[in-house]
Amino acid sequence: MIAIDVAGSGRETILAVHGGPGTDHRLFRPELDRLGEFARVVYFDLPGHGRSPAPDDFRLETIAESLEEARLAAGAERVSVLGSSYGGFLSLAYALAYPQRVARLILVDTSSSAGFRARSIAIAHERASETMLAAFERLWSDALSDDDDFRANWRTLFPLYFARAAPAEIDAYAARTSYNLATRRAILPTLVEYDVRSRLASLRMPALVIVGAHDWITPPEEARELAAALPNARLVVFESSGHYPFLEEEERFARVVEAFLHET
Repeated sequence: MIAIDVAGSGRETILAVHGGPGTDHRLFRPELDRLGEFARVVYFDLPGHGRSPAPDDFRLETIAESLEEARLAAGAERVSVLGSSYGGFLSLAYALAYPQRVARLILVDTSSSAGFRARSIAIAHERASETMLAAFERLWSDALSDDDDFRANWRTLFPLYFARAAPAEIDAYAARTSYNLATRRAILPTLVEYDVRSRLASLRMPALVIVGAHDWITPPEEARELAAALPNARLVVFESSGHYPFLEEEERFARVVEAFLHET
């Protein structure tokens, strides 16, 4: 049973699917609570993350089933699915498996294939310090020793995810979430073959693709390709954000999502 929390009481229901892998939904809050002014926001920790128990199978399609569990728990016939980063991968997998349950997709700084890794590595070598690059390599390898080592290396690399946030803000964001190394280790190998590009044309629900102009991990090129492949998508670039526009441009993010919900 996944851990669920609900904010707001609007007519629309938004499933908020967090990224990671290995962290939990609390990076969304309190900024994303602003969406509760016009929608019911269903937060949950993915299996093996935060307060949710680990599954036997960490494959993408299996973890994506937790979105259906969240929808059923919320009692919603159809939902708008907001997925950030790895949560965007899961959101696309869920929409492909349950298109009749997805009213809209809101895809935030994410990608439709594992091809994002080559771009992110190239950008990291352009922008990151040697210390950050060492942390980056450890986070994507099997070199981490425990949850504390995961947390320390994440904090070292974390400033690269932002365009303009102050160090104190970044520290506060990093302190919000839990860190589960066992989950991260289990998920990373499953991402190697992630690729839904050939299936995107079947997703005909309205889609909002959001990306920070300074995102390095799933850069704007990924968002442009995703928006171009989805039949009914619009792309919005947040010029003053990195990987987390809902943190760096909180008010604009809420306005853009609200307008999208009302217009569609």
